Amino acid sequence: SSTPPVFALQKATRSIPIVAIAVTDPVGNGLAASLSRPGANITGLANLFDDVAPKQFELLKAIVPALSRTAVLLNKSNRTYPSILDRYLAAARQVGVTTVLFDANTADGIERAFIAMPRERVEALIVVADSFLAGQRGQIAALALKHELPSMAPFVEDALAGALMSYGANIADIFRRGAIYVDKIL
Repeated sequence: SSTPPVFALQKATRSIPIVAIAVTDPVGNGLAASLSRPGANITGLANLFDDVAPKQFELLKAIVPALSRTAVLLNKSNRTYPSILDRYLAAARQVGVTTVLFDANTADGIERAFIAMPRERVEALIVVADSFLAGQRGQIAALALKHELPSMAPFVEDALAGALMSYGANIADIFRRGAIYVDKIL
């Protein structure tokens, strides 16, 4: 599940079937030839989180109409970071919002990002889909509440943990559908 482990599996074997779950831009990242015919030994389901950026900004702007500066929390060590970032920056421009990027790949990095956000005068937060950041959803939601930042996150579990709202694919459903692929292969 998620893109980084699938890159490692792709490197390790070209013959063992791999069912990739919740990967970002499998075609653009070289994991599949196309979505309809992935080719090679990798199949599965994309998460399309990079495609939801426009809607996430639109929803956040509806909640905070005067929004002009948004913090975007992401993990630059994630190999899919460049393509995701391009889509988030384009989506922000579309709604007339300036983005301030905050990189975090450790719990301390998340703390440092939230300490820096007030200096940057951000008015809201968008958390980019990433397996590390998903694992830190409780910390991120608590810090967003502490700093009074309306927050948009990619998973419904983020909203349940305290983010103001979420918009993205239903990961539990993606995993259930992934089991169908495994069943077909076996």
